[in-house]
Amino acid sequence: MNYNIFKLKNNFITATFTDYGARILSLVVYGKDVLFGFENINGYIENADGYHGAVCGRFANRIKDGKFCLNGKTYQLNKNSSGQHLHGGLNGFDKKIWDSKLNEDSITFSYISQNGEENYPGSFNVSITYTLDENRLRLDYKYYSDKDTIANITNHAYFNLDGDNNSILDHKLMINADFYTPIDEHIIPTGEILKVNNSLFDFRELKPIRENFDKFSDTEQFKFASGIDHNFVLNKMEDCDCVLLGTKSGIKMTIKTDRQGLQVYTGNFMNNLKGKNGLVYDKHSAIALETQLFPASTSFAHFTDPVIKKGKIYKSYTVLEFDK
Repeated sequence: MNYNIFKLKNNFITATFTDYGARILSLVVYGKDVLFGFENINGYIENADGYHGAVCGRFANRIKDGKFCLNGKTYQLNKNSSGQHLHGGLNGFDKKIWDSKLNEDSITFSYISQNGEENYPGSFNVSITYTLDENRLRLDYKYYSDKDTIANITNHAYFNLDGDNNSILDHKLMINADFYTPIDEHIIPTGEILKVNNSLFDFRELKPIRENFDKFSDTEQFKFASGIDHNFVLNKMEDCDCVLLGTKSGIKMTIKTDRQGLQVYTGNFMNNLKGKNGLVYDKHSAIALETQLFPASTSFAHFTDPVIKKGKIYKSYTVLEFDK
């Protein structure tokens, strides 16, 4: 496979990327690589089911039974996760070689998903631009289609702000969300939107992740996911949507996005993954914070609207800001 590696660097951040999956390979801030990954591309290929650092699409997260209805027609997508369609299917965006354009402080990856790819309708044009701006990494998505279709694009980076392989349960987390969407045993949303009050999902104040795990590990929602693998309904009323703090390093990552949902995945199924810098990752060694539309939004009219109208240009952004 022919792939390329690119680097962006300023006084605060050194980041490397590859056109394989338009993914982030490393993110060094305050002398620590806070992004989980592998020593070489083979690691990403061999562990493709983790989507490490990649752009996921055409539809990130899960679509129930791999089916959706659009304009009166039912489409059956490829199933690749316990009878569900996950992160774009069998050969999603994470497995494609994207076109690339490197600039002084940014890199843009672009890809055209042809009509019928993974059984999606429409020729779908998508790009992501990663930009370094002092202590911030900005992700700008842009996409459009020549037919009505559906889309939900995100990046699936895993973070450990201490730069080691210890549990992220001692990281502190704040999510500006009063509601979340519960799941069933297949990690598919039930359609409910529930308050986070007195639950595993109440991170409205900065607190160790372990605090909620210890308190709510006997609940059904915890057991379904072996931790957290849930969508949070962002309040969208503050400058900050999420904060993650590495308690050993003191590195703080603040997330701001225009997306309505934040999928939080606490690395529940990592097991003896041999990562870069000699690290071995196990359960809860890293956390993914995926800004996106709600999962399974094709099934519930009251969820975020996933329909992309023919010819209309859609944009979204996410900013990661690092401080210490």
